[in-house]
Amino acid sequence: MVQAVLKDAEEQQATNTAVKIWLSKFKKVAYDAEDLLLLLSADDSLRNLQYAEKIFGIKSCPLYSLPHDFGNLDALKSLTIRWCEKLSSWPQSLHNLTALESSEISDCHSLTSLPEGGNGGLSKLRSLSLESCNNLASLLIGFQYLTSVEILTIMYCPLIRILPKTVECLSSLRSLSILSVPQLNYLPDGLQKLSVLHSLEILSCPSLKVLPEWMGNLVSLRSLTMSDYQDHRSLPEGAEKKRGEDWPKIERVLHKHIGLPNLKRPREEGNSSAK
Repeated sequence: MVQAVLKDAEEQQATNTAVKIWLSKFKKVAYDAEDLLLLLSADDSLRNLQYAEKIFGIKSCPLYSLPHDFGNLDALKSLTIRWCEKLSSWPQSLHNLTALESSEISDCHSLTSLPEGGNGGLSKLRSLSLESCNNLASLLIGFQYLTSVEILTIMYCPLIRILPKTVECLSSLRSLSILSVPQLNYLPDGLQKLSVLHSLEILSCPSLKVLPEWMGNLVSLRSLTMSDYQDHRSLPEGAEKKRGEDWPKIERVLHKHIGLPNLKRPREEGNSSAK
């Protein structure tokens, strides 16, 4: 069906400029949709799909949940799920993605939480990014199983208030970025156990009023970036000032960037353009 529509449009584009413009925008979404239909109609053959052996992206899909057989893609290394407005749940079979190394979930506004269990097989996951999920309020995603994650990014998630206690299980975490999470009001004590954390970035989190006393326990921390800090008296803008109540907590960090411009959310560019 998709191929038939594209073929008809391609025949008309030579004489119809509007069709030509529409076609360029439609092709990418159409091919993504066709891949998704293949995914839905496949059974054991999923593990034989060449385009899904290493990298797979789901964009603008109408599903409320991924199919259970998605877990058959046991050679998958990279998974991107983007602009799936209705997606609200995950199959337990996701733990079968034992080769998965990176995952990005963005602009899935029906998601309110991520599963606490079902991640036991994701032992090779190294990079996880959660972006622009407006109704995501809970991060109970089984961090205790994600011991290989080195890069964690959480951005533009306005309802998240806390990070789960199990964040302390991210024993390989080297970089943590929390960007524009306005209701985040404290950092869990478990973060101080992340002995290899090198980079911490906290931008536009105005509810975070003070830095925890244990900040000095992050022995490997080399880079700290903060903006929109609530109590400017305890940590004034400009790391070179070397004063304020919170200064001793971060004094030993080699690279400090305090008081950067307020982070604003990028303008929506539509589902057919890259972020």
